[in-house]
Amino acid sequence: MQAFEQKLLNTVKKDDIKSFKSMMRDTNLGNLRMGRFPVLSLLYLYGARRILSAYEEGFLKISNWENVGEPIEVSQLFAKKAGKCLRLYFDEIVSPIEMLLILDRTRRVKKAYPVAKPSESVRRRLKAIYSIKYALNVSYRGTNIVLDRRPLNRREKRRLALACIGCLLILAIVIATPITAAALLPDLDAGEVTKLKHIDFSSAETYTVLKDIVIPDGYTVDTVNCSFKGGGGRLIFGKGATFGQFNGTMSDIEICTAGSPIFQACTNISSIENVLVNVEADVEASSNAAFVAVASAATFKNVKVNARGKVRAVAGETSGEQAASMLLGGIVAQNLYAGNGAQRVYGTLENCSANYDGLSLEGELEANASFGGLVGENYGVVRGCTVTGSISAHTVDLGGACYLNAYELMDVTCVATLTQIAEDSAWTSVVGGIAIENSGSIEGCQSKCDISVTSAGDAICGGIAAQSYGHITLCASSGKIVVNSKDDAICGGIFGMSEIILDEARNTYYIGPVSKSLSTSALSVTAGGEKSYAGGIGGVLQYGTIMQPVYGSDGNVVMDEDGKIVTTPMYFSGTVTECVFMGSVSADFDAVGSILGVCGSNVYDENSYLMNGEKQTVFEGNIYVASSGQAAFGGAATADGDILIAPDKGAKAMSRDEISASDLYGEIIARTEKNETSEK
Repeated sequence: MQAFEQKLLNTVKKDDIKSFKSMMRDTNLGNLRMGRFPVLSLLYLYGARRILSAYEEGFLKISNWENVGEPIEVSQLFAKKAGKCLRLYFDEIVSPIEMLLILDRTRRVKKAYPVAKPSESVRRRLKAIYSIKYALNVSYRGTNIVLDRRPLNRREKRRLALACIGCLLILAIVIATPITAAALLPDLDAGEVTKLKHIDFSSAETYTVLKDIVIPDGYTVDTVNCSFKGGGGRLIFGKGATFGQFNGTMSDIEICTAGSPIFQACTNISSIENVLVNVEADVEASSNAAFVAVASAATFKNVKVNARGKVRAVAGETSGEQAASMLLGGIVAQNLYAGNGAQRVYGTLENCSANYDGLSLEGELEANASFGGLVGENYGVVRGCTVTGSISAHTVDLGGACYLNAYELMDVTCVATLTQIAEDSAWTSVVGGIAIENSGSIEGCQSKCDISVTSAGDAICGGIAAQSYGHITLCASSGKIVVNSKDDAICGGIFGMSEIILDEARNTYYIGPVSKSLSTSALSVTAGGEKSYAGGIGGVLQYGTIMQPVYGSDGNVVMDEDGKIVTTPMYFSGTVTECVFMGSVSADFDAVGSILGVCGSNVYDENSYLMNGEKQTVFEGNIYVASSGQAAFGGAATADGDILIAPDKGAKAMSRDEISASDLYGEIIARTEKNETSEK
């Protein structure tokens, strides 16, 4: 340690006001910090009362400090005082107001707070400190800080004890039979709780909730390590009340909320099972939100959410044209995974359900919000889950089960009324019976949704997925799909658009195969735009182009006169194979087909291509009802945008009886019946 630093530390430790004043003549010591500790924080830590009386008020107004090095003995003393709060300060500055709260100087915190004017990050840490120490909340009202009443510390208990001794002696004379406080408390077994104050959130204890426990409005806890199980009581969350990271388990309990997330994050070591969540939503969200957890890599089993009320999505700091989609989820906003490779653990929702009693979603255009009935984004596993009820959305995109499926949706059933209205022409309305967007695998899923879309701009809608560049197989869609768009509309009984996505990191394309899926949906589409398409299975099949070498009869690459390799374009797209359409499509435009609205003429003409050495057939084995009124394809688009008449390539018209007797229909129905049986 340098001589100056050692002198300063000794001066503080000794509370030497004369030496401190002498050093202040050359340097404003209030502008210095020893590593993580501003000088004022050191004065609090060492209890230098005489120096504080002279300089505290001025030093409190300082918020930027010059670092002169951190002595080891200061670090050691702070570690003892901070306890579990130490984890907040591995590399963060311990501001004076935070030091006061760590030292339990709550009265001084309240007086110093308006003078210090702490930053938002400091205010967050003040909340964390109070939560870690007492599992209590900190709130802010104007320029003041409000601390929930905490337990008495040792000094306060000693003073109180001395003050009460006289009273106790008098009471001992008057009352023949002493009554102790312990005799008045309920006789609780270990782990049983009836009040919030009984819970130590930092412990690994398992608490049995015997009576209703109310979590007050705005109450927060950063980390929850304990576990909960039902014992006849409910957890009732007030408005804005939420827990942070959850590392425990929760089972066999009922929870009531006002719509804020129960947990901000559930880690892969946590689990929630046999839990009923009743939501009376009155929420304004400016970032990702869900009724149970914002982010989760946990296992959820038999979690049921009943929700009604209103959720408003408002623009946050990242709003505007470049804003990422705000994710809203019925159970989880982001279902994630932890670890990599063989060690990867996927967040899982199994046999969960969400029922919506007229849930209303309202979004600002700049919020760019999307809602999934079960999850917002799914990078994990969602299996055997159901969504029921009705959801209405204004300028919020809707997915029956999720916004984006990037891994696995299996045996999910949605039986809901999904209504979206967008009055701003800048908004593209996107609705999917199961998913808005799919880049993973959707298998064995059913949409029995009645979907209604009214848009002042464009609209994209699909019975299973609105946009897909992943796998869809053994799925079924029924119910009415009604789309009314002032501009372009793209609509399909299974998918709206099958897209082509290049993954540059892996140097590969996602092409979105759709196979062995059934649509009995009745589609009705009106649109004002010229690029509008509708199909019983899909609306649009996009295509891509790869330039590949030309090979001669000798098997060698052909070269031109300049010695350059001669190339030719290879056209590729998603595939539609062994799909069945038994519904109806009506539209006020021409590009309408029983299988597909439109695809590229180059892809249609070739109908196959090689991708990674494997032959891909674009259309094959599809069947549709002969009396449906349309050909299989609405048309094939040229590079100039002209729509050409397309014959029934890879598709066959049959009677309903013939389709019902086919092996393909039987295979899809068998999977559907299996799904319904498992739900019962």
